[in-house]
Amino acid sequence: MFLGDPSLPIAVSADKAKELIQTALASRNWKDIFVEKTKLFLVPYYFFEYHTYSEKEHNGEKIVSEVKKGVLVLDPETSEIVKGIAESLPPEKQMMREIPQEQEFEIKKAKLEIGGAKKIALLKTAEMIEKPLDKVSILNLKKFYVPLWEMSGKIAKQDIVVHISAVDGNILEEDLLPYREKSAKEITKEALNELKDPKTWLKYTQELVEMAGRNRGGERSALMETIMANRYRVASVILVIVLIIIVLFL
Repeated sequence: MFLGDPSLPIAVSADKAKELIQTALASRNWKDIFVEKTKLFLVPYYFFEYHTYSEKEHNGEKIVSEVKKGVLVLDPETSEIVKGIAESLPPEKQMMREIPQEQEFEIKKAKLEIGGAKKIALLKTAEMIEKPLDKVSILNLKKFYVPLWEMSGKIAKQDIVVHISAVDGNILEEDLLPYREKSAKEITKEALNELKDPKTWLKYTQELVEMAGRNRGGERSALMETIMANRYRVASVILVIVLIIIVLFL
């Protein structure tokens, strides 16, 4: 389907986005992750150029002393200048103009039309570069789209919706993804797997000795707080070491 306004090209496929989400959730100890639906959204932004200048006194008159220009991007959803996008915009000829017919997608409607966007862009740019409004000009303001994958599914029977940039694979809600505490059974299993290597026996023994030594002053150290928070694991490790010693000497 032909797009009326250009879009940043899609560099991250739906399958790759799904893999990124599953990896992020797995790193937070989640298992049995189901991604049930994937949809492409085209989110509008405004790209524009700005010019500004300074003045100085010369022979009793004010003259232009310095001209600066730059490129910025305005988010019409928040009416804020977005940093980081303008620098990565490709040449216009590399922008995407069509979406494959078989690809399901939805175009988000911009809350600001181009006239209102230009007024907001002027205000926000003047504020950002700390210049009076009459010394700032906004030129070539154009709308373009940023493609996002929306992934909806379940973890632990809870519905989740996550958005991933189809441009660079960035997970927008990554900081909000929940962590799952491991069970005592999982921690014990991990400890047993680690202790299959005899080299880890000495490592754990040394760590336990060091932990005990740091608590001799009677005050609970930050390390002891860590031990208490992981007491199931510590207890499991001690138990396994004892069992290994018993087996070796019987």
